[in-house]
Amino acid sequence: MTYKIEIEIADVVGPKLDDLTKEIERAVDTIIYALLHHREAIDIDQLLVEHQAIAQVWDTSHVRDQRPDLTDEQAWEVLQECDRFWDRLNDPMRATIRRVTEYFYPVPE
Repeated sequence: MTYKIEIEIADVVGPKLDDLTKEIERAVDTIIYALLHHREAIDIDQLLVEHQAIAQVWDTSHVRDQRPDLTDEQAWEVLQECDRFWDRLNDPMRATIRRVTEYFYPVPE
């Protein structure tokens, strides 16, 4: 004997799809949160060594060491002007590299 059952697929699948959609949304939210709040410790010195590079970093404490009377805001203004000043000097780094190179490795005559 055979019995026919009529069911509405949406009634069966609908709640499961809703649950699945909620799980996917939670997973996406978790991934987005992890990406936005991920912190990575970077060893800048090691990174520079790996790229055979050096860097000089100045901060407001360097300025305030020379001029303790300045505020942090004033020291920051000084640093920003120093940065613009170095750009206008036509790259003083090149002259420094030439001098140090000539000191360690004089040009053969």
